[in-house]
Amino acid sequence: MIETIVIKNYKIFDDLIIEFDKGLNILVGDNDSGKSTILEVISILTSGNLNNYPLDRQLKPSFFNQTVRKNYIESIKRGSTPPPPKIILEAYLSKDDDPTFSGTNNELKKNCPGIRVTIEFDNSYASEYKQMIQEESIHDIPIELYKVTYSSFASATGKILFRNSPIKSILIDATHKNYSYMIDRFIGKSINDTLNGEEIISLSKAYRQNKTDFKENSIIENINRRLAEYSPISHCRVSIGLQEERVDAWKNQMTIMVKDIPLENIGFGTQNIIKSELALSNCSDSANIILFEEPENSLSHTNLAKLVSAIESTENKQIFITTHSSYIANRLNLNNLIFVNGSNVSTFRGLDTDTASFFKVLPGSDTLRIVIASKVILVEGPSDSLIIQRAYKDKKNKLPIQDGIDIIVTNGLTFKRFYEIAKTMNKSIAIVTDNDGDIEKLKGRYSKLMSDSNVIFSYEKNKDLKTLEPSLLSVNSIQGVPKESFVQLIYKGTSKPSTFDEVKDFMINNKTTWASRVFDAEQKINYPQYIEDVINEYC
Repeated sequence: MIETIVIKNYKIFDDLIIEFDKGLNILVGDNDSGKSTILEVISILTSGNLNNYPLDRQLKPSFFNQTVRKNYIESIKRGSTPPPPKIILEAYLSKDDDPTFSGTNNELKKNCPGIRVTIEFDNSYASEYKQMIQEESIHDIPIELYKVTYSSFASATGKILFRNSPIKSILIDATHKNYSYMIDRFIGKSINDTLNGEEIISLSKAYRQNKTDFKENSIIENINRRLAEYSPISHCRVSIGLQEERVDAWKNQMTIMVKDIPLENIGFGTQNIIKSELALSNCSDSANIILFEEPENSLSHTNLAKLVSAIESTENKQIFITTHSSYIANRLNLNNLIFVNGSNVSTFRGLDTDTASFFKVLPGSDTLRIVIASKVILVEGPSDSLIIQRAYKDKKNKLPIQDGIDIIVTNGLTFKRFYEIAKTMNKSIAIVTDNDGDIEKLKGRYSKLMSDSNVIFSYEKNKDLKTLEPSLLSVNSIQGVPKESFVQLIYKGTSKPSTFDEVKDFMINNKTTWASRVFDAEQKINYPQYIEDVINEYC
């Protein structure tokens, strides 16, 4: 298993060290944060391939960290002769893995098994490099002068063979239709496990007989007769036939049929669930590491639940998952989360286990929103969310989400649970809540949150204004009489009773209706001080 990886100067990462769990690792983060790049690195370290092709055939300057690349180019332009930059990728394996891979040939000088991949300047091109500098012909990293070196931690000079590596991986990328490799493995294993030698030979004969029948078909014979008479190739006789193939070529013509439809012709979601189940099953025994790229892609909730259950029950494999799905993160335990934000990576191993268990039982909670957003405001209901968004827009002429501020609707029971997630990340949050007519009880219930400097805890200070509705109505009234403009807005121009209590009752009984009217209205209203405070102090 991979215990640690080191990444230097590769794509978004300049210098990164990540420690992994021996079982499940869930990589989360915003778009372009580096999650997929980590899967790429693991794939390279376990196979020497990137996107199923040898890494050394795909080298390009964009592989290098942007800052490193820019500094190198600018240095060349200034007339300097800097050493060409180098990419280093390392996988540190558990100590009980292959001892022939053990040593200290690594960046951390740690004595353990491991694999090291470097993308570096090939010194055999030193004279060419010197000439290019003299001719001022270098405008980017001269990747054509580079080499890829694969070595174990045992020796910097002994190149490894990946077929002998103690770690092997399978990548399931749910964002692309790459199913052929998994199908070939499944079909090959199915044939070998279920057929004896004689049956395999019989199948091979039947396949070759079909090819013979095709060649002797009267239509093919007719084509070949005409070619013999009118062929543009005059110096020799030509005809059309089938290619010669190796003895087991018939296996390559087989596919998985789903309800009598070839797998490649069925829906993308069904393809993904089948690929994932095959990777988790015994047909991938040779791979002890499984990489999932956004497994939720194109899956219905039911199939996603099935996939998560299959992942949960998988043993003796190390699994890496990139995801934007709170359901996956919650069900597979938030303690396995790794938050990736460029070279800033944090784990959730320190998250309170009761909180992780809470969200595992209630996986529908939007936990990843609080993880990914730059700032978060927790509220009790949709009407609170709409009013805070409108108050923010009135003040800043844009919605809070445009500034990376996410407003999450939850309930008072989960405030503490979301707070524990934010605390693990050392992230500041804001909480807006009703006082429910008992401020002392509110303070007792949330004393821990109120005393945390990373929490803006905002509520109505007048205990008689128990919820948002009377609070908002109060600041839009004059001496206890609701303003006519506010009444018209709440009722949307309809003639209705307009005493304070009547309007309040309507608002309490139609929370989303009146809040939506305020949110969409052209006119501005007044907002309770506790809502103004959270915008001024937190946003």
